[in-house]
Amino acid sequence: MVQDRKTRMALSRDVRTASGAPLLLAMLAVGVASLAPSCSDFGGLLPPDLPLEELLAVADTVRFHGSTFTLQADLWRDFMPGPDRPPEGRPLIGVIFVTATDSSALDAGLNADAIWLINVDKVWRSWLSHEAVPEDLLRQNRLVRYLRGGPTWGPSIAVEVVVRLVHADGTSAYLRAGEQWIWSTE
Repeated sequence: MVQDRKTRMALSRDVRTASGAPLLLAMLAVGVASLAPSCSDFGGLLPPDLPLEELLAVADTVRFHGSTFTLQADLWRDFMPGPDRPPEGRPLIGVIFVTATDSSALDAGLNADAIWLINVDKVWRSWLSHEAVPEDLLRQNRLVRYLRGGPTWGPSIAVEVVVRLVHADGTSAYLRAGEQWIWSTE
């Protein structure tokens, strides 16, 4: 059981490659965008402002409530033409995958509620969005959450991603994915 921030944060780093299917996920996410609140729909409150050094020290795997978890983020910016598209493109959106390394079903009390994105020395933070998940993304050992209304970084850059896992019993842990690519749709 994880009890304090220093215990939650490990000192390892890993470099990963981004998923090869961001366009498909972008299409799926756009299809459900109108059904869900944005990350800013939580009364204007933000997750904790954690120091950059602590965020970068978060482990790329974490043991939490009997399972070992990894993180993957499919991130992109939308530059598709349209009357409501700002000239600089729409803010970052993403699909966040928290996956148990074994194939057993996730603990029903598990959730991922907050996200931090790190671009060199800039940190952006928000709440994750809980939306209906398309069937082809569902797995018994995977939690899927969405990021909406993100920063206007990129595209074609890599960022570090940190999420906070929380459990219904009040415990929490942090998990990081390094070098997550920001794609674009045009």
